[in-house]
Amino acid sequence: MPIDNPNVDRGKMVDSVSIPILRSKRAYTAFPSSDDRWELVRAFIREGGLVRHQIDSFNDFVEKKLQEIVNENNIIETEVKGLYIKLERIEVGKPRVREADASEHILYPMEPGLGT
Repeated sequence: MPIDNPNVDRGKMVDSVSIPILRSKRAYTAFPSSDDRWELVRAFIREGGLVRHQIDSFNDFVEKKLQEIVNENNIIETEVKGLYIKLERIEVGKPRVREADASEHILYPMEPGLGT
């Protein structure tokens, strides 16, 4: 059931959806019922799952945003006059550890029951 918006001419809708005005007492009574809202939640979970938006956000951060942050702060000044570090293209790879003897190996998650 559409909610009247006093800022829009009667009969005209913005993008085919009326805009509710929360100050209106009528808007409070026209909100979807609890069952309708739960149906929206179920549809959201069916479409993308509970964590899809978090995975997508993380992937966007790693693939795009992290490089943008580096580009904005790419010069690191040192205490030595005329010496600085300039960061350019970054890469995100598998987690690795470098030991004191300069050997490297990939870090893996601990399996339950192994180690302390």
